[in-house]
Amino acid sequence: MTIDTLSIARDLKAAQLPAGQAEAIASAIGHVIGDSIATKGDLALARSDLSGRIEQVRLDLGSRIEQVRSDLDGRIEQVRLSLEGKIERLRTEIEQVRTEIERSRNQLLVGLVGTQIALAGIIIAVIKL
Repeated sequence: MTIDTLSIARDLKAAQLPAGQAEAIASAIGHVIGDSIATKGDLALARSDLSGRIEQVRLDLGSRIEQVRSDLDGRIEQVRLSLEGKIERLRTEIEQVRTEIERSRNQLLVGLVGTQIALAGIIIAVIKL
């Protein structure tokens, strides 16, 4: 951006500043403003640079997200397989417990029937006396 330092110097002279001072102030204003104000070209370049950087960040994030997703899918599969194994072991143990309960129940029934037969024999023996 260009600054009309001549116009600034004229305005300062019109305000009763000596010519040397007016020109020095106008020149200083021109340098400060000229060096610190961005032009349309500067802004376009900055916009282009930022757009490129944003696109690169977007691509990097997309890649990282995909990697995390893949890692999580793998870990979830490991946990699923581990749980399936544990569930199968629990089913086996439950079946073993059921079998043991059934065996114990049958032994109790045999014992009860034997006891009833023995009691019946005792009752018959007592009645015959």
